[in-house]
Amino acid sequence: MSCKNPGVSHNCTCGKHSKNTNVYHYSPTTPATVISKLNTVNEDSWLEVLVENDWQFQYNDDSPIMLNSDMIIQIPEGTSYRLIKGSTPLAISIKS
Repeated sequence: MSCKNPGVSHNCTCGKHSKNTNVYHYSPTTPATVISKLNTVNEDSWLEVLVENDWQFQYNDDSPIMLNSDMIIQIPEGTSYRLIKGSTPLAISIKS
């Protein structure tokens, strides 16, 4: 990731200055009930797609978007989102 705000740890729009990173791996056999629940972030976060897949991402009840490898999605504080299960493995990292 290249930062749009070099040297700044606040108001960053790239996630490069994030303190916490969690990596998640999902298989096509992961129950949809585990994945499709609505999650809400408590601070600005960035979801990075690590592998090619056929999964989707959805803010609240907006239209879902396909996840592409190397895609980075900013999730603003207080925003709810869900993952929509595909038929391939998924690996993502969430930085906050």
